[in-house]
Amino acid sequence: MRWTRIAFLGAAVAFAPSALAQSIDITWQKVFPIEGDRGQINAMIVTESGNIVVGGALTRPVEFAQGEAYDAWVAMYAPNGEQLWSQQFGGEFRDDVVDLVEDRDGGIIVTGSRDTVRRQSRISENVFAAKFSATGELIWDKILNDGERRTLSEVTLADDGGILLSGQTTPSGEAGSRPIVIKLTPSGEFRWVASPPTPPVDQSPQNAIVASTGKGGPYTFDVARISAAMSDGIEVTILRNTWAAQGMQVSCVTLNSADGSPTTTPCSAAALNGFKQDELFVGGRTANFDVSDPMVTRRDTNGGVAWQRAFVSVEGDGLFGVAATPDGGVVGAGFQLIGNRVQRHNWDGFLVRLDANGKELWRRTFGGKKREEFKAVKVLADGSIVVAGFTGSQTGVQDWAPWIMRLNSQGELEGAALKELQDRQF
Repeated sequence: MRWTRIAFLGAAVAFAPSALAQSIDITWQKVFPIEGDRGQINAMIVTESGNIVVGGALTRPVEFAQGEAYDAWVAMYAPNGEQLWSQQFGGEFRDDVVDLVEDRDGGIIVTGSRDTVRRQSRISENVFAAKFSATGELIWDKILNDGERRTLSEVTLADDGGILLSGQTTPSGEAGSRPIVIKLTPSGEFRWVASPPTPPVDQSPQNAIVASTGKGGPYTFDVARISAAMSDGIEVTILRNTWAAQGMQVSCVTLNSADGSPTTTPCSAAALNGFKQDELFVGGRTANFDVSDPMVTRRDTNGGVAWQRAFVSVEGDGLFGVAATPDGGVVGAGFQLIGNRVQRHNWDGFLVRLDANGKELWRRTFGGKKREEFKAVKVLADGSIVVAGFTGSQTGVQDWAPWIMRLNSQGELEGAALKELQDRQF
């Protein structure tokens, strides 16, 4: 029944002035075919040439009792939805792409996790980085590990052409996690690794730090995020979760770009407020998945917070990605729970659009009988919106499969793309 709601909204917006200003039937949707039972998109970029690149994972059935094997996956699409290339790669067990970036020569750098042992739980023994050419050839693929359990979440280009990877690490025998930053050369060779010291969090009174006490104690989970990668230093925002505190705590340190050593240079206001370099908006959620609301924060010209908005609904909602719109507003993409608790298949894809002052203009949900999530969103020059994630509610999908849509500026499919969505439901 929820697909019917989409059809009604799509028909209504077809006569809106902003929709009429665009070319007819610019919208499309793609569900990537999978051989296993599951696949998803975790990250998306739009290249300088206007193509859309997505990265994630695809399962492949294997004969062992402790779970399935995942292939890392990268694919490129033209703005009209034509697939230009697709590559699966990795080791024997679990691999996935969690982030990607275009480098200076048009290549695609990806990073993610790679298991080297069979595990039911998703605990990675290794992390990796790889580079593909603009036409999809694998140029290099490097495993990055020295005995610690690592998880990478982002890849960023440094001013000198180097590659910065950021995330978290758990040394053997420790609980919780520490922030980690790794620098590679443009050819993928190891340059340095740093675990930045976490300074006291003093932006607000409620951000009291709970020190790590080891196993069984209220230890902390620290994750590094590159806020700015400049020639004279790297600003690293550190996000902290603790078992003894609610919500995310934010701090920042600067690293020497040559060797990763900490410096005394203070972080910018933007980094202290959780913004990345040249980023106007940050999106997320207010609490745990089952009770959260979507939240968007806008940066002012000095790097401070211009405004912050949380959008209350009956269900648990949240954002995984945000993108600025040509009129100075923002679109957020994520999830909406159907019901009052997290279950396997009660998730819908969720979109919300705000104007430059934070006023909500509209919100949309896309979902069927199973599970959908939007993990990334981009806005093209004409104002149309590209969202990517996964769907379980379309014909031929065993569990869920990678899903990409190009919507109009009002967040709706049009014409043939809308009919295709209706025809593929079950």
